[in-house]
Amino acid sequence: MAAPELDFEPFDAPPAVVLDALPADAVVFYGRRSAREWAWLSNFEGGPVEMPDPHTGRTTTYPSKEHALMAHKTVTHAEHESIRTAKDPKTAKARGRRVALRPDWDDAKLGVMVEILRHWYAANPERAAQLVATGDALILEDSPTDAIWGIRTRDGRLAGTNLLGRAHMAVRVELRRQPGAHDDPGGDEDDVLVR
Repeated sequence: MAAPELDFEPFDAPPAVVLDALPADAVVFYGRRSAREWAWLSNFEGGPVEMPDPHTGRTTTYPSKEHALMAHKTVTHAEHESIRTAKDPKTAKARGRRVALRPDWDDAKLGVMVEILRHWYAANPERAAQLVATGDALILEDSPTDAIWGIRTRDGRLAGTNLLGRAHMAVRVELRRQPGAHDDPGGDEDDVLVR
């Protein structure tokens, strides 16, 4: 069975950055180890996401952003459901590591994460306002073991691709462009992101 085609709205993906040190004004998070005020940025925190199941097109509830991300990697609906119904985000992540990946996953994963966040922030307007209030700050997932979704490589350098932080920043740009939806703290985010 072929993987379902993903059809997401385009977005402006902030570029990856290489840093010498974590900027003092950066929003830095990593699961429950985050500063308490930013833990909700983690895919393991913040509650459920309602969005279309890519296999059926029906609106589906995912218990966490991590469940949604891992389920969207799948080729079959059975694997999708196995991940979606996992007891917690850690189990969903573990199951997601054992599935056959959709053939376009490397190209699609950042867009999938942005779409998940679009749905999650739409259902959590107070968090959307907090995201917008971060202004132009870099948002960085500081996982010590994930240089794809986080900023830190396994050898400790700040040279990961930070896909999760970039997805939050992309959605922040979109939220700021919505007329009257949130207060705009001003500034030109693109200047900050291209450092």
